[in-house]
This record gives sequence, C-alpha cells and structure tokens, in this order.
Amino acid sequence: MLKYILGLIVITVLSLTTLVFFVKNTDPYSLRIYEFIIFYLSLFLGSLGIFSLTEIFIRRIFSRFYLNWKMVAVALRHAIILASILTLSFLFLASKVFNWQLATFLIFAGLVLEILFRRRQKKKFS
Repeated sequence: MLKYILGLIVITVLSLTTLVFFVKNTDPYSLRIYEFIIFYLSLFLGSLGIFSLTEIFIRRIFSRFYLNWKMVAVALRHAIILASILTLSFLFLASKVFNWQLATFLIFAGLVLEILFRRRQKKKFS
C-alpha cells in the first residue's frame, strides 16, 4: 500500500512539473498537436493524483478502520471522475464552448457514472 501511495506521489509531482513547464515555456497560440496532448494529459494526471491522494488522506483520517485496497479503489474511481470533469472543462473552455449548461451536464454525468458504479458494486457483492 505504501509503495502505491509513494508511486502516486511521484507520478503526481512529475505530471505537475510537466504542466508548470508547459505553462511557463510554451506559446499557447502556436502549440503543435503533441504538445496539446501532453499538456492535457499532464493536467489530467496531476489532478488525478491530487484528488486521489486527498481522498486517501481524508479516508485515513476519518476512518475507524485501516486503509485497505477497497478504499483506495473507491478513492481512485472518484479521482478519475473528478479529474475527467476538470480536464474536459478546461478543454471546452479553451475551445470557447464552455458554459454553465455544459458544466452542469459534466457534473451530472459524473454523478450518474458514480451511481452506476455503486449499483454494479452492490449487485456484485450481494
């Protein structure tokens, strides 16, 4: 478990370093397609790491039980949904199609996805 968390910290730091490098050293109006992909991938991985580490830390503080793989898997699933919403929001914002309806739809889609995962999990274990 500790190796997983340390690996997650290393990947998060590397992706955030890449993100800061791109923000400081590239011209946003002359990006090539691979630079565009690397930027949004590092944004996704950085936010994924931050969200998952935050949720793992919160679960560890407020849980009466020891941290187990099931808790980490749920935290990772939540982090993937939140990082996807954040990355898609920035992608739509850059292409100038982002508005409150789209933000509401993305949040609602993430909520529906989480409900579907929980229903599938209940059926699997009952």
